[in-house]
Amino acid sequence: MKEKYKVTGQLFLLSNLPFCCFILKDISLVYARLLFVLFLFFTLYFSYQISIKHNVINRIQKLEWNKVIYCLAFAALIRLTVHLYVSIFGDTQNDALLQILKDIMGVELFNFYAIFVGPVLEELTFRGAIMNYCYNMSRKGFIISNILFGFVHCMNEPSIGIFIRSILLYSLLGGIISYIYYRTKRIEYSVLIHMLANFLALIGFKYEYFIWLINVHVTR
Repeated sequence: MKEKYKVTGQLFLLSNLPFCCFILKDISLVYARLLFVLFLFFTLYFSYQISIKHNVINRIQKLEWNKVIYCLAFAALIRLTVHLYVSIFGDTQNDALLQILKDIMGVELFNFYAIFVGPVLEELTFRGAIMNYCYNMSRKGFIISNILFGFVHCMNEPSIGIFIRSILLYSLLGGIISYIYYRTKRIEYSVLIHMLANFLALIGFKYEYFIWLINVHVTR
């Protein structure tokens, strides 16, 4: 088990390594962003190699279109859940942190990371390594992976009450993704739903769009 925890720790550290570029002293923001991009490719390559070597995940296979549609539907469900939470309680501290990162990274680089890179690295760690590799898709692994997923997304909350509320939110979101992973047994689909959910968040997909889609369907 120690070896499994070690591999999980390596994947987690690798996923955060690129952000070290922005804390380097005596380096311009332009060069920091260039380094960040280089580290992204480095991180993606080695994270994938480690995952394949230790059987954290299986090799990538062709996606099935019917499951892609399910991923899109669940991504919309994630976005609806977040929108309802924000409409009741307001933004989380994680949203404020993301805005800071966007200001530092620039909109284009931030969007690229949020849609294409972040979901891959997070899914390799939380679903691939923790849920599958460490706990063999068990109920225990499902719970632990989602709690940890929630924890890393709300560590900066200002009070214990808001922290508990936020960790429940992000654990629920992680649970939706974990459900897809459990059903398909393939990391590609959990990565896809994560990518789609982030994409919908970036374009401002809100509750009103669900109402519009329902009305379009009903009037047909």
